[in-house]
Amino acid sequence: MRAAFVTAVSALALLTPAAALAATDSDHDGIPDSWERKFGLNPHKARDAKGDKDKDGVINRVEFRRGCSPRARDTDKDGMPDPFEVKFSLGCHKAADASADRDGDGLTNRREFQLGTNPRKRDTDADGRSDGTDNCRTVSNADQADLDGDGQGDACDGDVDGDGAANASDNCATTSNSGQADLDGDGQGDACDGDVDGDGVGNASDNCGTTPNPDQANVDGDSAGNACDADNDNDGVPDASDNCPAAPNANQADQDHDGQGDACDADRDGDGVPNAGDNCPATSNPGQEDDLDSDGIGDACDPDNDNDGVANASDNCQFTANPDQADGDHDGVGDECDFDRDNDGLGNSDEVENGTDPDNPDTDGDGLKDGDEVNTAHTDPLNQDTDADGFTDKQEVDGHTNPNDPLSHP
Repeated sequence: MRAAFVTAVSALALLTPAAALAATDSDHDGIPDSWERKFGLNPHKARDAKGDKDKDGVINRVEFRRGCSPRARDTDKDGMPDPFEVKFSLGCHKAADASADRDGDGLTNRREFQLGTNPRKRDTDADGRSDGTDNCRTVSNADQADLDGDGQGDACDGDVDGDGAANASDNCATTSNSGQADLDGDGQGDACDGDVDGDGVGNASDNCGTTPNPDQANVDGDSAGNACDADNDNDGVPDASDNCPAAPNANQADQDHDGQGDACDADRDGDGVPNAGDNCPATSNPGQEDDLDSDGIGDACDPDNDNDGVANASDNCQFTANPDQADGDHDGVGDECDFDRDNDGLGNSDEVENGTDPDNPDTDGDGLKDGDEVNTAHTDPLNQDTDADGFTDKQEVDGHTNPNDPLSHP
């Protein structure tokens, strides 16, 4: 207060006697009447001493005491407003002090104003770094960490990772991600989310990093889980067109043409009997017939229906067991299943009924087949001369006589 008074007195001392006489303070507000008149204040109104005519934050009385103009916010137009110069005891009427460096920190007073630092304190934030080199001049950060390398320390950087998203709203504050992608919507950006798809499995071990699959199912055992594998069974056929997406079947075989591949079809032959209980799983046989050899393989698919050790394709009695494949009459039909195994025109059962030999086409040796004797000539197949006229039945037939009439002979 005393210093301010001395300053005012010194200023008045420079006035001419007439001016000094006029330098009175009518309202006793600490401001001479002449100064008040000069700057449009009321020398008879004490309360205007506390007013702020230029609204710069410095009251009129202080503006007078510090040699500032109450009508200009920057009296000396040096780029430092009067309040700053007053606060740090600079001269608001001395423009040259703007380029001075009062605290020797490498920053001019004007620059200290612009940066918000103290021109009288070499290290404004007291972090051990001079204001001239400190990347956060008003926020203590001794480590000077600067993640994005933009020259502004992390402690005072509104966008620490430099991705254009302010820290307060950045879903990855210390990892650059300008797109702010957040696949699982958990508020943590993908760029810094340890579980991007939110399935409870960390990215490093998740076999579908961007597709939720907590069970991590992987049919083909490759690096991609089923949930994100375009070919789950790894058979070379994309799942979208694979008729067995979870069972390898590169050939896409579909025996019953039901749209489900044989490799995964529970009833591949479509006969209504599940494969597990079907005695011909690949051959339709809804009746499950296994009548011939009862070997558990249905007749429809049994390669040896009679189970005689001879494959159906070469078996001369496919439905009758005959491992020896005997064929007395060489007609291609095995004896065991040949209706007329001596090929004499008389069935085996008829031969038995007539007492003839089913394995001898001419039992009585008269030159006529047993079948011809019984069915055509109506002679006795066991007697060479049925009518006992001295001529064989064959001779009578060839001579066009009646082999059953002793009076008719050649």
